[in-house]
Amino acid sequence: MNTLNKRLKEISDVILEEDLNYIKLFSVIADYKKLLLEASGFILKNDEDDQNIDTDSGKALSPKFAILCVDDIMRTKRFCLGLYKAIKKAVSEKDGPVRIIYAGTGPFATLILPSLTRFTSEEIQLTLLEINQTSYNSLNNLIANFDFSKYVETIECCDAVNYHISKPEGIDIVVTETLQKALKKEPQVAISYNLMSQVSDHTILIPEEISLELLLVDMDKSRANKTSMGNPIEYYKHVGSLYKINKKEISKYQKDFKNNQPDFEFPEVKVTLPANANRDYHNISIETKIKVYKDQELLIGESGLTFLTRITDLNSMLQTFNSVVSTYQCSKNPGVQLRLEI
Repeated sequence: MNTLNKRLKEISDVILEEDLNYIKLFSVIADYKKLLLEASGFILKNDEDDQNIDTDSGKALSPKFAILCVDDIMRTKRFCLGLYKAIKKAVSEKDGPVRIIYAGTGPFATLILPSLTRFTSEEIQLTLLEINQTSYNSLNNLIANFDFSKYVETIECCDAVNYHISKPEGIDIVVTETLQKALKKEPQVAISYNLMSQVSDHTILIPEEISLELLLVDMDKSRANKTSMGNPIEYYKHVGSLYKINKKEISKYQKDFKNNQPDFEFPEVKVTLPANANRDYHNISIETKIKVYKDQELLIGESGLTFLTRITDLNSMLQTFNSVVSTYQCSKNPGVQLRLEI
C-alpha cells in the first residue's frame, strides 16, 4: 500500500463511521480534499478550463465548483456512507462483481473512493462518466496515482444524459449527484431518467429519493432554533409535496420523458394552504429532501443542498394565497415552476 492509499484508508475509516463526530469529521474532510488535489495533480491552466458547461438538460459544474462540493461536510459523509452501504448490500447478494455507474464524477469521483478501501476489484467494477474534459483528465491522473485502474471497467468523457449503457442488464447501482437545492439548473433528473430507464428493476439508485416539499416557515422560531442549546424548536409546517424522483416515479414517467427529451414538463401538482397561513407564518419555502440510501438522509440545513428555498413572503395584513400550483420542468434551465393562487 503506497502512502496515498494509506492516507485514503485512514480518512475513509472516519467518513464511513456510523457515529458522527462533527469536529473530527470537519478535520478529516479538509484532509480528504488536500489528498484528492495531491493525488490528481489538479491544476487549472487557464480560465477556459474552469467553465461551466451548458447542455440541453442543464448546467454541468466547472472543475473548481465541483471541488468545492467536497467542503460540504455532511453531503460528503452521507453520500459516501450511503453508497458504501448500498455496495455492501449488493456485494453480499451477488455472485460476481457489482457493477456501478457513477455519472458526473467531477475531477475526483469523491463519493466512491472511500468504498474502494473496503472492497476488492473482484467485488466491484466501475463505469465513470464525466462531461468536463479538465475534470476527466484529473480523474484519470487520480486513478493512476491510487492504482485504482483495476476497479475501472470504463471511464468516458461524455454527457450522461445521452449515455448508452453497453450491458445494462448487469448494472447493480447507479449513482449521480448532479444537483443544486430545489433541483435547479443541474441535470440530476435527466441523468437519472436516462440511466435508470436502461437498467433492470433490481438496480439501486443513489440517491434513492429526492423530493421537493412545500413548507410554511415561522422565521422567529427559525432564528430561535438556530441558537437553541436544547431540543430543536419546530419552526415550519409541512403542507405538501411538489415533486419526487425515485425508481417508482422514473418507471411511471420514463416513456413520456424519453419521447419528449430534452424538454419535458411533469404533471401539475396543486397544494392547498391552510386558512390564515399568513397570520402564523412568515414565508412559503421549498425543502429539498434527500434520502441517499436507507438511513442516510440529509436534513434541513445540514448541507448546501438542503437549505430552504424561499418562494414568497407572507404578510398578516394582506390577503394570503389559497394554493400553490407547481410543475417540474426539464430543459436547458431545469427547475420547479410555481404559480401562486389567491
